[in-house]
Amino acid sequence: MSKTERISFIHSSIKRYGRVTMSEIINEFEVNERTVRRDFEELRLMHDAPLIYNRDKKFYYYDDEFKNLDFFDDKMLLYYTLINSITSSSSYIPIVADEFKEYIEDKLSNKYIKIADKVSFQISEIENVKIEYFFKIFQSMIESKSLLVEYTNLQNKTTQREITPQRLINYSGAWYLFAYDVNINQLRNFNLSRFESINFGDEITDFEIDNEQIELSINGTFGIYKGEKREKIVIKFYDEVANLVKNQTWEKEQESVFDEATNTLTLTLNIVDEREIIGKVLRYGSRAEIVSPQNIRDMWIGEIKSLSERFL
Repeated sequence: MSKTERISFIHSSIKRYGRVTMSEIINEFEVNERTVRRDFEELRLMHDAPLIYNRDKKFYYYDDEFKNLDFFDDKMLLYYTLINSITSSSSYIPIVADEFKEYIEDKLSNKYIKIADKVSFQISEIENVKIEYFFKIFQSMIESKSLLVEYTNLQNKTTQREITPQRLINYSGAWYLFAYDVNINQLRNFNLSRFESINFGDEITDFEIDNEQIELSINGTFGIYKGEKREKIVIKFYDEVANLVKNQTWEKEQESVFDEATNTLTLTLNIVDEREIIGKVLRYGSRAEIVSPQNIRDMWIGEIKSLSERFL
């Protein structure tokens, strides 16, 4: 039994019964008195627990309200489940997950570990990236060395680039690298799955560029909702899709109106990238409609016509 499991037992016993005795802990975990005293000290020093010993009745209790460890195992179970599921795909989390899982297992009650495999966290649309690419990017940032890369764009054209990595971002299951292109003196965005090779270049004195410039570039590149030129869009959802989307948050400032009589949902958003929102709406087929503005509605209808002409 781990130390964390003992501390969790102490805390839950006091919260449930108002006190806990030394003998109860020793009998539960088959440990000696010295071990339990160390657990009490950790509760006081590391967790600021108001733990008091009643010498007359020989039990421990809290002399003030203490909630820091409430639902301790429940939270740890969630962390463990997420790490266990997400890190099963090295494409999404480019690390060796075993060390993380072992660390949390040591702090998680056995009864919770048993049910962790009954919970899963599914991630869709993951792009594969070689793990060694991440290590080279990190090393490049640490040592201020450029990277010599072979990069293939969407038109299937491969070029040689010398870049200095600035930001690494995962967006919708794909990894992107914002890097300064040394040859053209411009900030560029690269999809890691399109790198053919990465090697180290020379050390560069002015490796990092202005942070504000990077943020502006990121906001202008990623997401339907980021950026300065935001446009209001109204989308209507029907039937079961309306029931699904009404519980979703697409944008923090969105306005959502659900009509129970017609089982429709009207969603009003502020967006930047009309192409991405059109693709998102098309996923729901005939049960989602862009109502306004007219120019984005026309683009959406045009895409539907193109699909019909190509496939029907």
